Formats: sequence, structure tokens, C-alpha cells
Amino acid sequence: MTPHPLLLKQIDETDYAYLRGLFYDEENSFRWRHRGGSLSPDAMIGNLWQNVLYQCLVVDTSENRRMGLISAFGPDFSNGHASLAVVLSSDSKRIATPLIACAAFIDRVFQTWAFRKLYAQVPGWNIDQIHRMGRFAAAEGVLSEHDYLDGKYWDSHIFAIHRASWEARSLALKPLMARHPVIFGA
Repeated sequence: MTPHPLLLKQIDETDYAYLRGLFYDEENSFRWRHRGGSLSPDAMIGNLWQNVLYQCLVVDTSENRRMGLISAFGPDFSNGHASLAVVLSSDSKRIATPLIACAAFIDRVFQTWAFRKLYAQVPGWNIDQIHRMGRFAAAEGVLSEHDYLDGKYWDSHIFAIHRASWEARSLALKPLMARHPVIFGA
């Protein structure tokens, strides 16, 4: 039996209500950009597109269920890098799904733009959320006691996915991605 593919689709106006719910979900609100703060609907939409190069909604086509958002933002074309952000709904954090969606997205970014590396800045309270991507990303720095949450200052960890090492290491993901295809759509 062939599994239904994951769809990485462009965002449109019909996705805004879902995204607002995703960003302000109890599990995600402190993990995502606003760290628990609230924005007006118009400001949220503006912030969603601010400095974004490319982003996709992750959709499970077997249930036609939206699962999260992956973004490439802050492109620095002169120096060859951009940043990544990922937010997933609390009910879509199965082992393979985030890894497959992220891998396909990273492949697409490296195939489309001449970036040398992609950065992810991860606050200490989120570090356990990215453990599956650890073998694909190199630690490049730590900003000590950079982020505040729940009465404490946390370190912020900076990781980089280098194009050369990604191309070599992501080969291990190809069999998994072949069994769980990803399609890109509008």
C-alpha cells in the first residue's frame, strides 16, 4: 500500500485562521515568534510574511489535515545564508512526518537558491524539539541567557545546516522519503 504523500503548499488566505490557531495553541504559543504575546489578525498576517523568502504549509493528504508551517526567512544572498523556522501542531509530531517535511523543504531551498547554509536559532526550552535533525545540523554558537521564559533566562542555540554536509548526510533520508513521498503544490 502506497502512503498518501505529504503536501507542502503555498499559504493562501484560507489558511490564516488555521495558522492563528497554530501559533496561539497552548503548546506552541511560547515556542513560536511571539512567545505568548498576541497580535491583531492584520498584524499577524503582516508578521507571517515579514522577511520571508519561502514558506509552506505541511498538509497530510490522507486526511486533508494541515499539520504546520516551515519557513525560510532572512535571506542574505551576499553571504549565502538564510534562516529556518518550523512550527507543528501538537497532534502531528509523529517521528517521521516532521523529519520528512523538513528534509523536503531544505532540499527545495538548496535546489532553488545558492545558499551555503541555513540557520536555526533555538531557545533552550525548545532544544528537545529538534533532536531528530541534530545529525544534519552543526552547532555554531550559543547566546548565553538570551531568552526569557517562565521566570528564567535560557540559552539560545544557533545551528547551521551546511549545503555540502546536508547533501551527503541527507542521503540516509532518501529511503524514508521514497516511502513517504512529498509533493509541492499551490
